[in-house]
Amino acid sequence: MLLRNISELTSSQVLGGIANTLGSLPSFFSSRHIEEDPVTLTQWPSYPWPGNSENGSWLLSGLAQYPGGMKSAINAFWEPLDAPGRHCFTWLSDLRAAGGDQARQTARLLIASWVEKHSNKQAKPVWDINCVGKRLSSLILFYDFHGSSGTDSYQKIIGKLITTHAAYLNKNLVLARASRDTLEASCALILAALCIPGKDQWLSTGEDILIRNLKAQILPDGGHASRSPERLASVLRSMLDVRRMYKQTELTYPDYISDCIKRMGQALEFFRYTDKSLALFHSSQKGHDKVLDLIAHQAGASKTSLRTLSDMGFERLSQGRTVILFDTGQMPVWPHDTLSSAAPLAFEMAYGKERMIVNCGAHPLSPEWNVALRGTAAHSTVTLDRKNAAEIRDDGHLGRKPRQISSSRDEKKNSILVEASHNGYQTINGLTHKRRLYLAQRGQDLRGEDILSGESPPLEAIDYAVRFHLHPRVKVLLVRDETEALLTLPSGTGWRFQQEGGILSLEESIYLDEGYQPVKTSQIVISGKAKDENTVIKWALQREGV
Repeated sequence: MLLRNISELTSSQVLGGIANTLGSLPSFFSSRHIEEDPVTLTQWPSYPWPGNSENGSWLLSGLAQYPGGMKSAINAFWEPLDAPGRHCFTWLSDLRAAGGDQARQTARLLIASWVEKHSNKQAKPVWDINCVGKRLSSLILFYDFHGSSGTDSYQKIIGKLITTHAAYLNKNLVLARASRDTLEASCALILAALCIPGKDQWLSTGEDILIRNLKAQILPDGGHASRSPERLASVLRSMLDVRRMYKQTELTYPDYISDCIKRMGQALEFFRYTDKSLALFHSSQKGHDKVLDLIAHQAGASKTSLRTLSDMGFERLSQGRTVILFDTGQMPVWPHDTLSSAAPLAFEMAYGKERMIVNCGAHPLSPEWNVALRGTAAHSTVTLDRKNAAEIRDDGHLGRKPRQISSSRDEKKNSILVEASHNGYQTINGLTHKRRLYLAQRGQDLRGEDILSGESPPLEAIDYAVRFHLHPRVKVLLVRDETEALLTLPSGTGWRFQQEGGILSLEESIYLDEGYQPVKTSQIVISGKAKDENTVIKWALQREGV
């Protein structure tokens, strides 16, 4: 049924009608800065990154089984204008992974229907400069899948679409504010220039804007200005796509691109645990381990992880089979703060390939979920008076935030001590939070101190909660009259949690390291009241039977 509908809807008659519509579109496609003659790509890049075949199959099935039929399904697919993945054509990766002629024909149908429905509209977010850039990159990177074997009519549509998008970027990238994040858009313009002969102006504009973005976003240690591991991986992947296309065309590319790729590759490895996936800081999910392996290989990253990312602001404590990642850095500055969590001094812990202490993760689409998941309480750190340590404004940017965050590291042969502090709560209740993490005994003994201090005792006692979110596969049980907790990993390895200074309890939590559906889990909470100039909460997590 689906193949028959696709065959009908992508016939030469329908494609020809869309091509005629495309050639006579008002405003956007007929404006003077757009080339009138469509071109075909003389070459196109290979695409090494695996997509999600399950998502691709789900899309095929959903379109085929939509109650109103294929035409209604297509209209419903494009209806939400604020669904960036759809209008950026990122679903091409999943259809490609699903494979087969049915997936290819569906891709062509969806693209042609988008042209007919949206190509003459400039309303945001469909025509936001970053969405245009991502859509252009998708059209080019997946051209071998959807375009190279298409009919002449389809290839003309794609040629027109690519030149229109590239010309739009060539004009508007120059006009964009220097502070705006236009990295993906500049990469897309470079890809278009390398695929179509004679587009030297596109290439020049794209390179200038890309270098500007890299200098603003990529820190000396290779980290990203957003402090998000997932964002770092995304930017590095875009850079590798661009470099691969330069090499394919045998053109020289700026040395600064190579330098950034090398530094970023090493920084990304810093955030990978033994399970090869990413830590969950600052709106990150764990990513696809095979994709991350490919990124590391292409970037030439060393398998030896760095101990410190001093510019991005993270410490890595590694002893034996234990790895701890500790957020000790300054909060990101505008405009790179929309991914930032309000969770200074949060940490995660893994033992071997098993994650133990975690942060709650991120949602790839839902703003409502991400407001909660960016909050202090969604991280393994200290919350005071049930308030965030930094203000997350309605526009996603940070308002009030810590002005002073400092850290130090003392590493010996058999132990590591990292200390850090922040004053994010000082303007609210006068308190500063200091955290000390000490890892020893070949990674089988973690001890922590959380110190809440002020210049004088608070006028009223301040509620505190020290949270330790647990991975969903970790089993936890309170023992010894609920003064200690026993943690059991999937492998059967046991750990004992102890504390001094507060009341120990277990609470519900959620975990979202991949996909769209949060998973229920638990968290250990030490709660109490800060009454004095210095309140000290001591805790320890030690492996059983050692």
